[in-house]
Amino acid sequence: MRVFGNSLIARVVRGTANIAFALVLLAAGQDAIAKLAAPDQLVGLTLKSGATPSCGSCHPAADSTVSVVISGPATLSPGQSSAYTVTASRPGLGANTQMGVAIAASDSPSPLSESADNLVLTGGEVIHSAPMGVALNLTNVAGAASYSFTYTMPADAPGASSHTIYAVARLAASIAGWKHAANFIVTTPPSAPAAPTNVVATPGNGQASISFASAAFDGGSAITGYTVTPSPNGMPVTAAMSPIVVPGLSNGTVYTFTVKANNAIGSSAGVASNTVTPGPPPGAPTMLAGLYGDTLATLTFNPPASDGGNPITAYQALCQPGSIMPPATSTSPIVVTGLTNYTTYTCSVTATNIVGTGPAASVMVTPIYAGDMVPAITSAASATFNFFGGPTNTFTVTKTGNPPPTLSMTGTPPSGVTFTPA
Repeated sequence: MRVFGNSLIARVVRGTANIAFALVLLAAGQDAIAKLAAPDQLVGLTLKSGATPSCGSCHPAADSTVSVVISGPATLSPGQSSAYTVTASRPGLGANTQMGVAIAASDSPSPLSESADNLVLTGGEVIHSAPMGVALNLTNVAGAASYSFTYTMPADAPGASSHTIYAVARLAASIAGWKHAANFIVTTPPSAPAAPTNVVATPGNGQASISFASAAFDGGSAITGYTVTPSPNGMPVTAAMSPIVVPGLSNGTVYTFTVKANNAIGSSAGVASNTVTPGPPPGAPTMLAGLYGDTLATLTFNPPASDGGNPITAYQALCQPGSIMPPATSTSPIVVTGLTNYTTYTCSVTATNIVGTGPAASVMVTPIYAGDMVPAITSAASATFNFFGGPTNTFTVTKTGNPPPTLSMTGTPPSGVTFTPA
């Protein structure tokens, strides 16, 4: 037994051949191990922990004559197992040299046919640690020996995912015999994509709009579209992206919708939406009346005769000219402010549900100055009207006879005001 820095080398004699195992003792501040030089190949030499100038690299350049190859299927389906082989060879070595090997995989827990404790992965590097009991084989006349093992693809491996098998092999007793093997990449075949998420249906008039978040994983094959299937009794609709409009639905029928993602391999699981009821927008509000005021109008109304099958969410008023629109409300009345006195407005009110806005009901309103509110002529014989708050705009209406009364006017009404006896 010999010690090199922090490394312990044990030499065992079996028959007539010498077998050497290297046990790397990990310690703080240890030297780096040779890095991967390419995705599919490990090149360079293994540096032993505690290497000194007198030791050099401990694994001299002549070690590069050793070839280590992993062979086996490059593609496995989730849950599938297969045999793999590590072959080590050195030209001119000849027959009957024993081979030591250590293997590991990138998956956790290890899916190998034996324990991976004999190989340590640290920081993306392979550190060989081959204890007693590693299976040994003899080289043939060409100086090559092989070791076989089984790798099982994890059952939950996603489509088109990559998994790495690592191996380190040794030939002969020389401590220069170790070398990192080429990584071997095993992939899963493409699969159906993951399912879309956040599926939300919004009803329309004889249709529905279905929105969703795209599938997070395409299964290794590009997504070709998304299919929405209504229930009950609807035809599937396929489109490239969200949202997808499903036409031809029956108003008043309650529907749910299932969305799937598709690729060349197949379709994902379906994800269901909320329930919706297609239908038209609501009808026009009824019994609309406009009460004038000083620079304002108060609009009163009753709900529409039909809400279209979905609850009314808002009423909106609009007065023209000027496109004066107060905030929407959920009930009557609506007060419209900011009007100009003595201007005649056409004020409309509409009802809205989740589908849309229905037709308008309209009424004409003329706001007037507060001092000009028309008094009622009851027991008095006359009434005086003062328009615009000034004496030059005053006139008097006189009632004579009863019944029937006769109305007459003295004075000149202001511009825009007309006296018409009833």
